[in-house]
Amino acid sequence: MVINRWLPSGYVRTMSVVTESLTSSAFPRKTALRPLVLPAEHGGWSMLFEPIVLALLIAPSVAGALIAAAAVLAFLARHPLRLFVQDTQRRKQFARTRICAWLALAYAGASASALFAALTMSGSLVLLPLLAGALLALIQFALDLRQRGRSFIAEICGACATSTTAAAIAVASHRSWNVALALAFLAASLTLPAIVFVRAILRRERRTTTMVLHAAAVIGAAVLWQRGLTPAVAIAVMAMLLLRAAIGLQSKTAPAAKVIGMREAITGAVAVLVIAAGYIS
Repeated sequence: MVINRWLPSGYVRTMSVVTESLTSSAFPRKTALRPLVLPAEHGGWSMLFEPIVLALLIAPSVAGALIAAAAVLAFLARHPLRLFVQDTQRRKQFARTRICAWLALAYAGASASALFAALTMSGSLVLLPLLAGALLALIQFALDLRQRGRSFIAEICGACATSTTAAAIAVASHRSWNVALALAFLAASLTLPAIVFVRAILRRERRTTTMVLHAAAVIGAAVLWQRGLTPAVAIAVMAMLLLRAAIGLQSKTAPAAKVIGMREAITGAVAVLVIAAGYIS
């Protein structure tokens, strides 16, 4: 591939060894690989891809695509790494434990290689937002290890962590820091209120916080538009999400969690495309 010249020497050989190890008879065939390789993360996929797609549509570049790939691979490494660490802490060895170790290593290595290639092409400034995101991701991961991955703080940290990816992609495309921070704010304005909104519907909690976050998103988008950093359509999108939240919180019966998740994924995808179209037009 073209990017192979940016990859650390010996990486392809290491990945081949990992692949052979995963398919060898050393692992019990009854262990299901699919849930480990591609875990069901519910709303996590939307939270991950919304900032990435938003930034790549507005500030596309090869370096930005590599950062997106690094973020996705790091996200995939989280689940097997969590299982491996938990098994190790309990001093237990299951059929999955060794597989999880190899998967986490493979994903982490591929993520680091993609990030190294991006740094080679765009410079080290992209590390600033990524380091902030990594810190938040570590907090979320630590809470996840303690069986608190669905807590309010953990989900907020996760949403903020993925939002920094949008800023990194913009910086990698040599956009100004103002634009990068504006994209990170818009990404967070889509994911943070949505998370709190879903929790308010399913758990009947933090309804006031839900409305405050949606209102702050509208105000923030208006300030960014006034400064020429976001299109006017972003204000309309945030206002529609505010209206959606106000109507949704009035319902006395909550839909099934899968229904809410699918609905929010579609809503987030449409919001990203509309905002991106406003930038491009």
